[in-house]
Amino acid sequence: MNKIISSFKYIKKNLIFASIIFIVFNGSDYFYSLIDERYKFLPDINYLFGVYFLFFISSFCKSTVGLFFFLSYITFSSFLQYAHIGYFGTLIEPNEYFLFFNQLHEITNSIQDWGKVIVYPFFVLLFCVFIKLIIYKKLNEKRCQSHVLTVVFLLILIYGPYKIIVFNDSFGRRADANASTFYNSYSTLSYFFVNLLPKIIFDQQLAGEIRPSPVPKRNPSEPVIFVIGESLSFRHMSLFGYSKKTTPFLDSLHKDQKIIARKAISCGVSTDVAIPMLVHQSCGIDVMPQIISGNSCLMKLANKNGYQVSFFTSQSGQELKGIYNYLCPGSIHDYQDGSSQSQNYDANANDLKLIPLVENLDWSQKNKFVVLQMRSAHSPYDENYPSELEIFREKSEETWEEKRIRTYDNSVHLIDFFIKELISVLEEKIQGKYHLVFIPDHGQSVGENGRFGHLQLVKEQYQIPFFYYSNSKIAAPVAKLQLREWYSMKEVSRLVAYLLGYFEDWEENPEEIMVLGTDIEGHAGYLKLNFENGAFVESYRY
Repeated sequence: MNKIISSFKYIKKNLIFASIIFIVFNGSDYFYSLIDERYKFLPDINYLFGVYFLFFISSFCKSTVGLFFFLSYITFSSFLQYAHIGYFGTLIEPNEYFLFFNQLHEITNSIQDWGKVIVYPFFVLLFCVFIKLIIYKKLNEKRCQSHVLTVVFLLILIYGPYKIIVFNDSFGRRADANASTFYNSYSTLSYFFVNLLPKIIFDQQLAGEIRPSPVPKRNPSEPVIFVIGESLSFRHMSLFGYSKKTTPFLDSLHKDQKIIARKAISCGVSTDVAIPMLVHQSCGIDVMPQIISGNSCLMKLANKNGYQVSFFTSQSGQELKGIYNYLCPGSIHDYQDGSSQSQNYDANANDLKLIPLVENLDWSQKNKFVVLQMRSAHSPYDENYPSELEIFREKSEETWEEKRIRTYDNSVHLIDFFIKELISVLEEKIQGKYHLVFIPDHGQSVGENGRFGHLQLVKEQYQIPFFYYSNSKIAAPVAKLQLREWYSMKEVSRLVAYLLGYFEDWEENPEEIMVLGTDIEGHAGYLKLNFENGAFVESYRY
């Protein structure tokens, strides 16, 4: 009995050890998220339990030196993550470790400005070091140690790289916007060491060329409104010939020659792939370094040319956590997602709630770049529109497929209504010319060949609509949109950059474009399309 009590006393030291480490490091993440809204630390209970279990197991580590280096790693990685968020507005991505090797000179120069963003990280670092010394002085000698649990601890540490190697898992490929700095450092470094570092060691070509940031050619004062749709098929828009009147307002604009509507090719069939490429004017399997560099990011370019940047989305914080880092949050002056309105991190918002956000902006400031990300055409479709806007009603003995198509058509009609309301607000608030560009992230299968949804490399899911609207005479370079029926998403992105004052001419006339599956580096498959006879034709499939 005495032996059991004695053993418990030692284990109690381990519990205290794990609790202190858990509170210090997760607490610092929580407090940093309060002072910098670009970092969203919102872990779930499973994550918190897992991290505590890891710290508890680590407390049994037989090697004092090994434990010291583990705690030092956590401390230093947190410091680097805070400094990176403070300076760049994002967590560290795996490709950024590659950029350290590739762009050391540029990084060294940028560090000169880090003084303004490392005050909090530095004090966190000192505090963690202080706590670590206390732990070693008070708890290290009397804690319970175990060879078996040391092995368990090591197995946990190598589990991430193991998943990547053995199962070709995507673990660590992207930073998680709502996870801890420790988790992000562990996951992204796992991916870096397994997939990227070997290529650096053996001097292989790791990725594509990084284009420099363009220089503004003009200083336009017209506001630019960039609307990014979700899962929208032009085949279900009467604007493009669909039999049902799903887009009556856009139809009227087109009839009066107030918009230019064209077909386009998305760079991906998932939001996590398409949005980063759209925002960064990049398309292909080798564009991650370009995206990470931020050199071509629309929000960053707009900020650079004197625009006030707003990003409003009806998508939840949970759904955006994989791409939040790629939205250039450091260049966004006003950011709100669906969770901002509901105070529920998992909750989306109705697209119509974006309209008051636009209305409440101070439009007396001429240079405004407003990005609106919608959700309406994403399944389940019938949850995206209010009953009073349901124009296609349920019929008797309606099949499941017929219901999916009907509710999808209603969601498309909501997009039309949204654009109508948006333009009404813009006409009221803006005194002068403005530009509105609309494009969805990807398309949608709505019963074609028995398919519904997206994430597949089929034409219904990568062929999308886009249109341009201006309340005054369309500028000559933009009017060239009339020359072709099909454009690439990258061209549309460059069109937005042109409207923001970049490039003398926005067109690229690409001979080839790539469409990726569910992975931004092409691991889930991709297509190559050639531009022939006025359209894009598949030439290669991987």
